[in-house]
Amino acid sequence: MERERIKDFIVNYINEKYSMLNVDVQFDSLKRVMDSLDMLEMLMVIEQKFNISMDDEDVQNWKTLDDVIIDVERYMNK
Repeated sequence: MERERIKDFIVNYINEKYSMLNVDVQFDSLKRVMDSLDMLEMLMVIEQKFNISMDDEDVQNWKTLDDVIIDVERYMNK
């Protein structure tokens, strides 16, 4: 399933244990592992991995891991 593949990729990228992250986790709670530069880097890696180009406005609105997954799926289906 695409959702799981995207989630697994993001979780692995963040280098957290899978059990520590779930779809409802707030990005604010990830600041211990990700700063704004990390977010931008993650965006570029996601774009490259899934062969998509995302709008900056979408990225700025990410609040949860699920927000990222939904956006990536949306762009993949364009």
